[in-house]
Amino acid sequence: MRGRDEDQRQTAVTGGVRTSLDTWEVASHTFTIRIRKCDERAPVLPHNYFVVEAAAVGSEGWRELLAWRGDEGAPIRREQVHIVNDRIACAFAGTKLTS
Repeated sequence: MRGRDEDQRQTAVTGGVRTSLDTWEVASHTFTIRIRKCDERAPVLPHNYFVVEAAAVGSEGWRELLAWRGDEGAPIRREQVHIVNDRIACAFAGTKLTS
């Protein structure tokens, strides 16, 4: 389902390589939200990178909505994504909120 480009990406900011470690998805009737936990080995410090993405049901056109760095070994926090209805979802990381 995921392409090679999504599984491993070169990051522009740190020059590190980001590799997907875990994925969690939740869907409404019209769209799917997923969180990808990535292992980013930057030249300085290793950490996890979390990406919240959305796509229409049945589509592979994922759009990145929110991304943040977290402590290495941190789990995907599923409670940070809420589907409100078939058109609206909310996701947050710490104090950030996107909808």
